[in-house]
Amino acid sequence: MEQDRQFSPQPSNLGDLKKRIVFGAVLALPVLVIVYFGGPVFTMLVVAAAIILTHEWKNLIAGENEPKARLKLEILGIIYITLPATALIWLREIADSYGIDGRDAVFWVILTVWSTDIAGYFVGRKFGDRKLAPTISPNKTWNGAFGALAAALILSIILTPLMKPQHTVTFIAATLLMSVVSQVGDLLESWIKRKFGAKDSGSLIPGHGGFFDRVDGLMAAAVFTALIIGAGVFK
Repeated sequence: MEQDRQFSPQPSNLGDLKKRIVFGAVLALPVLVIVYFGGPVFTMLVVAAAIILTHEWKNLIAGENEPKARLKLEILGIIYITLPATALIWLREIADSYGIDGRDAVFWVILTVWSTDIAGYFVGRKFGDRKLAPTISPNKTWNGAFGALAAALILSIILTPLMKPQHTVTFIAATLLMSVVSQVGDLLESWIKRKFGAKDSGSLIPGHGGFFDRVDGLMAAAVFTALIIGAGVFK
């Protein structure tokens, strides 16, 4: 049975949970620094992530031997990976002219996804008893989903005076929607893994699984955020 990141069963021991936290923190710090400075290094980071994701996607679809079906899956993978990569680069470098600072926009996406993941994980472990999508990801619960939304709401209230968006209510609503989109992205990746009979997308990150398992929600949230900012909701 698949074990997903957000509402997975309790780790077999405290050491497993500590491993997840340590590796998560180690990975988070350089990412935040690179986001802060932006520029070519940020673009290189996104491109490197896309290359890793492409490798994992190829491994996921490796069992498909029918040529036409294989080609369709490869094209789907290109779209699935390229859209969020492009969205992140656009947000960091171009979003400034759409009513929100590009650096703030990327931090907003990352922090919303992280708060959604962390709150969903722990609330789901502690209080999870109502299944959210049992046929796709049996371990996800409504309790965890609402806990994730509550965390996103708190985050939006904290970020509002820091980011100073022109439309506060719109900003809070967008943060909540971003949290929902992030969870949908998580479910989508779970469905893909289930379709190909994979427990994790890979084993790149100890205690976390593959890279897809870490950034599935971020990918969906990045595309969503680029779309709403590009549509001018903060002008």
